[in-house]
Amino acid sequence: MSRQPVTAPLAIAMVKALEKGCQTYDELVAVSGLKKPTVARWIKALRDARVKGVYVEQWVEDVNGRLFVPCFRWGERPDAKRPGRSLTSAERMRALRASRKAGP
Repeated sequence: MSRQPVTAPLAIAMVKALEKGCQTYDELVAVSGLKKPTVARWIKALRDARVKGVYVEQWVEDVNGRLFVPCFRWGERPDAKRPGRSLTSAERMRALRASRKAGP
């Protein structure tokens, strides 16, 4: 399987989209016409370059309603932290056992 090249016009189109606002991988795919793995490699290369590049502005919901999809923006800000679960696995199990012990 051959890789798609990120040509200068495609890169410029994606940078302009990132400058306008927050963009997910799927939105960048729609702007560029490239495949998702190619866009992901391009984003990773920009983030690894340590020059003015791309940061995660926010996390958006996936198809299941979980905040898993990064939304990128052009600039030099720290990445937004992804909200995690409010309870750890041990805390959830402790609450479940307590509720079972309490009964109906």
